[in-house]
Amino acid sequence: MALFTGAAALVVVEVDLVARFAGTWIWVDRLCWHPITVQLVALALVVEAFWIGLRSNRLAAAGTVVAVVVALPLLLFTRVLLDNSATAPDQLFPAPGGRWTAVVDAVSVHIGEDGSHVWIETNQGIRSRRWLAACIDADDPEDEFSAFTWNTPQRASIQTLRGDVYTVLLDPTGRPLAHLDIGSQAAMICG
Repeated sequence: MALFTGAAALVVVEVDLVARFAGTWIWVDRLCWHPITVQLVALALVVEAFWIGLRSNRLAAAGTVVAVVVALPLLLFTRVLLDNSATAPDQLFPAPGGRWTAVVDAVSVHIGEDGSHVWIETNQGIRSRRWLAACIDADDPEDEFSAFTWNTPQRASIQTLRGDVYTVLLDPTGRPLAHLDIGSQAAMICG
């Protein structure tokens, strides 16, 4: 029972860490967000629980087969999502002075939704932080990200294919003063 609880706790802790630290410390985000590894460790804990907790080797083997059969589609689905997200390279836009960089990722904003995120990342090594500056919902192709331009080190512009221009303002630490939702469903998708 403890191993089952450990497997569930592992998944919950990773989701909690990602939710709590996403958009803040970059190293925590990169260290914690490894969904396939977490899923494999959770599966190993469940299989180990079967072999330790059940007296019958047949029941333990049957439980292992069931766990693997249930986990395999989740692992494959996660792998497909990660492969799809890796196909669109990040676009980097260093700010004048080099204190921070705008990072545009053109992967799905949410499962089944097209769009982009615009992040502001500070360039401070292990103390680097990142914040979401804009969420772009591209269900309407004209709302897609087109260009990013720094006007000053604390002011930038985001342009869509339609030609709409949105202003991103940063405080002296590089943190956006407001989060922009661009597109009809962006506020609902990105929260």
